[in-house]
Amino acid sequence: MKQILKAVLGFSLVIGLLNSNAFSQLPNFKFYNSKKEPFTKANIKPDLATVVFLFNPYCETCQGLGTAIIEAQNLFKETQFLFVTQNEELSALTYFSNEILIPSKRKHPFYLVRDLDYEFDTFFGKSDVPTILVYNKAGKLVKRYTKEATAAEIAKATTLP
Repeated sequence: MKQILKAVLGFSLVIGLLNSNAFSQLPNFKFYNSKKEPFTKANIKPDLATVVFLFNPYCETCQGLGTAIIEAQNLFKETQFLFVTQNEELSALTYFSNEILIPSKRKHPFYLVRDLDYEFDTFFGKSDVPTILVYNKAGKLVKRYTKEATAAEIAKATTLP
């Protein structure tokens, strides 16, 4: 009986954390760049709004949204983008970077990283592909999108207090 009570209390605590403000600030994350070097919160610019995009290079919705963000960059003011994949194939990341997020069209900082330790959910809360999290310049989570959003909606969210 005590074990059941402990399990229920533990589960309740986890659910409470997921539904609380535990993920309300841009966390101290650790992912990896294309050279498998650590990429952390210290690598991003602290004075910009941050759009975190959990994606899969083969996901058509992710590809469409990546293209839409590139095409609508004029809507984004003082924003940086952190694209995170759990796909380990460097060739898939390279394809997404070069064919979807066309480097010559980028006007804002874009970071493409891999979550090789599968810790995205630990840092940002339970997430499915695609998930977009928008943090304002102060690092406060202002909007969370799951599955789909428009580039205009995301751009508007970057200006929220």
